[in-house]
Amino acid sequence: MKKSNNYSKAVKEYSRQMNIIIKSMFVGLLAGLISSAYRFLLLKTESAYFTVFHFFRNHLVLIPLLFLFLACLGLLTSLMVKHFPLISGSGIPQVKGILSGYITQNWFTTLVGKFAGGILAILAGLSLGREGPSIQLGASVAEGLADKFSDTKFEKKILIASGAGAGLAAAFNAPLAGALFALEEIYKYFSPIVCLSALAAAMVSDYVAKSIFGTAPVFEFGKAADIPLKFYWILILLGILLGIFGG
Repeated sequence: MKKSNNYSKAVKEYSRQMNIIIKSMFVGLLAGLISSAYRFLLLKTESAYFTVFHFFRNHLVLIPLLFLFLACLGLLTSLMVKHFPLISGSGIPQVKGILSGYITQNWFTTLVGKFAGGILAILAGLSLGREGPSIQLGASVAEGLADKFSDTKFEKKILIASGAGAGLAAAFNAPLAGALFALEEIYKYFSPIVCLSALAAAMVSDYVAKSIFGTAPVFEFGKAADIPLKFYWILILLGILLGIFGG
């Protein structure tokens, strides 16, 4: 009887974990679509920004219109941040706050506000990376899915962390970076189910992004030369120094 009970518990736990991983794959699909759309529009908006400024450079008499346009963008962005304060900043601290229970949000308004705000910022010529926004977009869409389909608060946190990692994976074609980000930066401790869920979401998200943008790396560094074994001690020293400075 005892063996039978243990077997039933093991099967139930396995089924529960597989259920979370499958949900994480759906999170990765949605996060990949949203983050890829954001990435695509950022590229198009950046191109439009250069076209607009090139036009005004050749028509200096119209410069006052440019300043009026920028003022309108600034006012609109200010109003958005005032009404939806969680869309300000990179978005990563907000995701941590939500998982820690310090922050509550309307995931849909954060998703729409962050998406639109990023496009407006790039259109105005501001410097804006896609790492933080993509992470927050992925976490927001994951929270929306988790609100409907998660069975426990623990499962909801796993899905949100997986969504954050999936957003990063889609932003840079980097599934391993997305999964490690969810573990190291969001959860801060290793758990097999969190690791598998984050990997599943990141891989699906990365597949979506690569289907749209191709398989070429976002940052191309070329082929680096191999380090001779006699210089490996420099890597150890570098690791120690980076650890000290990072701390």
